[in-house]
Amino acid sequence: MQSVYLESVKSVVQELLGLRKPLKAAQIGYALKSRDLDWTKFGYKRLKDVLTALADNSELYLGLDSSGALAVDTEPLPEKPHTQPQSDSWYRTTSTLRSPVWTAFTSENIGADRRIDIGSGQVWLGGPPPVKDGDWKDIEPISTHVQKSWASEFLRGNSLESNEELLHAMSSPEWYRQFPRQLHKRDPALRRAWNRFRTDKVTQHVRTWAELEHVDLSLLFERRNGSSQQTLYNSGSQFRVRESIMRALADLSTQELLDLRLPIRAIVAAIRPDMLR
Repeated sequence: MQSVYLESVKSVVQELLGLRKPLKAAQIGYALKSRDLDWTKFGYKRLKDVLTALADNSELYLGLDSSGALAVDTEPLPEKPHTQPQSDSWYRTTSTLRSPVWTAFTSENIGADRRIDIGSGQVWLGGPPPVKDGDWKDIEPISTHVQKSWASEFLRGNSLESNEELLHAMSSPEWYRQFPRQLHKRDPALRRAWNRFRTDKVTQHVRTWAELEHVDLSLLFERRNGSSQQTLYNSGSQFRVRESIMRALADLSTQELLDLRLPIRAIVAAIRPDMLR
């Protein structure tokens, strides 16, 4: 079974190598999961184990790219990385994901329709884009399965994989709220560590997605120091307010959402829009 799986992995890797060389392991992992080829389903604990087996049984090589990341190529890779190019390093040290981009990739409560205009950087959540002639690209949110796998990895790294309270929180429909709360209850430092861990995972996921989809990183990240980095999303108050509200709503529980006071017109528009014509 594993030999058949490795052939499928090899096919995916060779396809991607036709677009970019060398190919980061994270990019391969993203592509495999999007094709329902998650290595854990085929007897491998880590992606690195898959790539090592692939390199041992094919003409592909496993090593480090210029940034020090694990990568695959058709030619031998150095054991030690070269210096990271300045043009690609700014996002690692001086930038953070834009708020609407973070919401589009991580929120479980805003529906499936998430898009970004790769010309302007404007993010649209929850419905058809407002500008029909924009260069819109769909954003696929990070699945609950993937995000929970990060939580499991975090627990293992902190020797908490058998903690019943944390495992129960992870099984909750609102696990993304309950899990951090339970961590905080156990130790506030644990919650802070989880926030950093998850942020790193989301950041790498978005960067890998951008490279595979050929989206400029400057549309997704903004510099923390706010110096000369241009804000590339629509600065109109209507869109900024909407994005802020959507992010706040994403953190509310079902009961808290039911307790919100909404204008009657908004409720009618959602249930019977024909009544407003």
